[in-house]
Amino acid sequence: MLTLRALPPVIVLLAVLSGCVNSTGTCPKADTRDEERELRTVERLIRDTRTGMARGYREETTYGSGGGFVNFCLGGINSNVGVSVCGDPSRRKTAVPIDAAAEERKLAALEARRSALIAEMSAKSAACAPAGGI
Repeated sequence: MLTLRALPPVIVLLAVLSGCVNSTGTCPKADTRDEERELRTVERLIRDTRTGMARGYREETTYGSGGGFVNFCLGGINSNVGVSVCGDPSRRKTAVPIDAAAEERKLAALEARRSALIAEMSAKSAACAPAGGI
């Protein structure tokens, strides 16, 4: 016979044991993190390619090759005295014309890769489907 004093440990024991049982009968979610990361990258590249094709050019970022400079800092009461050597941090975007045929081939390859990734992710998820009722 269970008394009120013995009831809390029994509840804790049942709660712990219920956490060990898989009540749905399915296996854990398939690990598709790598595919999801690659899919995001492929979709970004598809967007960039389509944008470039619509404009007729793509933008490339170039960094300034200007000379460096030296910055002398004289301190005050609450600041330090120092010397720093700095480079030219300037960045420029330049328009680069695109080859429409090459961009079409690149877009077709990216869309094929996206389809393959989606199929691979679906196959991983379907591989763990429940096989009949128990």
